[in-house]
Amino acid sequence: MHPFRAVVESRDFDRLDQLFADDVVCHSPIAFRSYRGRPAVTQIVKIVATVLEDFAYESEIDGDDVHALVFTARVGALLIQGCDSCIPDLTA
Repeated sequence: MHPFRAVVESRDFDRLDQLFADDVVCHSPIAFRSYRGRPAVTQIVKIVATVLEDFAYESEIDGDDVHALVFTARVGALLIQGCDSCIPDLTA
């Protein structure tokens, strides 16, 4: 099990800081902007966890350069499917 998945499923969000690099970037399809840095990304994950109901990871995809966690959740009556992914910095 991927460490990020373990933290999210256990809701032990105090351990998030240990998982992110200082220069982590979260690209949000909802906010249409990126969040940069460990404190900002940690806070976003915590906030999203309070909004999403019935959250469950459905599958993991593990490739050479990417690790993805496919999830389903609910916000009110709206059912959603999404993907948390970790990819290397392609600009470096």
